Amino acid sequence: ADNNAYLKKYNKTKYFVRRVYAYSKLASEMLMSFQDTLETINSKRKKKVYLNRANRMLKEEFGDEIKNMSITRGEYLMKLIYRETQMTTYDIIKLYRGPSKALWFQALCKINGQDLKRSYDPEWEDMMIEKVVKEIEEGISIYINLLKQII
Repeated sequence: ADNNAYLKKYNKTKYFVRRVYAYSKLASEMLMSFQDTLETINSKRKKKVYLNRANRMLKEEFGDEIKNMSITRGEYLMKLIYRETQMTTYDIIKLYRGPSKALWFQALCKINGQDLKRSYDPEWEDMMIEKVVKEIEEGISIYINLLKQII
């Protein structure tokens, strides 16, 4: 029974990771490029204009997909983005949208049983996710590139 339960959980994890892996890679690359650009801007006003433009770009790129994403896929996406950026979703929202928006989204998520401050623990809690990601990176498993449908 333990082996079957493990296999069932592993297959579920593999299913979800394969579907959000491409989004996590793209989102983390975009966040890193936004961060690099923000470091070069000195004016608060120019930073605000840049962040508004970046937010609009992210909404155009991912808006419909994120709105239609299941809660479980969202959880896996948040963990994979944390894995890539070392920032929780709460920290990202706080950095780019402000602390009040981050608090609002966190409260909304808490009502629905989610947590934007959830981190990624490859040694214990998220060991299966890490295993699937390693398989993808080594070419053993192929992730599903749903980005081709968007682009």
